[in-house]
Amino acid sequence: SENENENEKESDSESDTDVLFDYSEIGIDFSTNNLWINSGKTFDLNGYDLTVTGTFTNEGTLKAQGDETITIIIDTTQGTVSYDGGEEYLTGLPLNNYYDLQFTGLGTWNLDEALNVENDLTISAGILDLNGNNIEVANTFTNDATLRLQGSEIITLTQDTDSGTVIYDGTSSYSNLNYGANYNYLEFTGTGTWDIAETTTIGGNLTISSGILDFNGQIITVGGDVSNEAIIRLYSTEDLSNITLDTDSGTIVYDGTSSDLIFNAGYSYNNLTLESGTYDIGSNDLNIVSVFENQGTLKLEGGQDITIGTMDIDSG
Repeated sequence: SENENENEKESDSESDTDVLFDYSEIGIDFSTNNLWINSGKTFDLNGYDLTVTGTFTNEGTLKAQGDETITIIIDTTQGTVSYDGGEEYLTGLPLNNYYDLQFTGLGTWNLDEALNVENDLTISAGILDLNGNNIEVANTFTNDATLRLQGSEIITLTQDTDSGTVIYDGTSSYSNLNYGANYNYLEFTGTGTWDIAETTTIGGNLTISSGILDFNGQIITVGGDVSNEAIIRLYSTEDLSNITLDTDSGTIVYDGTSSDLIFNAGYSYNNLTLESGTYDIGSNDLNIVSVFENQGTLKLEGGQDITIGTMDIDSG
């Protein structure tokens, strides 16, 4: 365009000492003294490195893939940085402080330092993996794709609860869900143990692919489906009236300590484990498709139909 040609001439005449961009996509590593991106315009690094030795002013958008080396003093008072790569980026973001930050590609970006966003953070596509690092977003957080975390990070932002997915993939024991108490889609893919510490609402689906999710006596609401391929732990006092548990796969573990407990998840299970406590099923039939492990006490009234795939006869 005419503007692009004018900018190219300006860059040539100044020997890249000061560069003003209306729009550009570079094809080589780029170094300059001062760089200015006009309002509403984009400067696309396209996978190449950028060095600005002087002042960087961003009134528009700096676009990168995620593996570039960017050596600048970032403008955190205005402008947008947008990552549009399609690979997995394991060595952190090129920058860790932003004004507006966007992820628009299908890649996975793994943090290696704390992330600070002075205005808005938007995940339109791909996966942003906190990877154990803290995050702070001063204004709006929009998650239309996936935010992944371990469970120990310090999360300072206003939750997006009506779109996107949050995944926990840690390997330790976590005393709460540190993202918060409200989710759209929620998944657990790590080998850790996560305790729910407060009333929690999941508008969409809850998926436990691995690890242990401990309901911990709390009120849980799930608007969509529950898929449990791992372990759900219950005390037996949880209010499950707004959730339909998956009892066709995975394991349900009861770990209450009282002598008057009930099976609040019903009487049909894939695998069932009693870790402690006394559970009275009254006159209800009990169906356990696979394995029943009993380290507590199961009270029967007598006369019920009890179907158990593999019975623990060494304890309980």
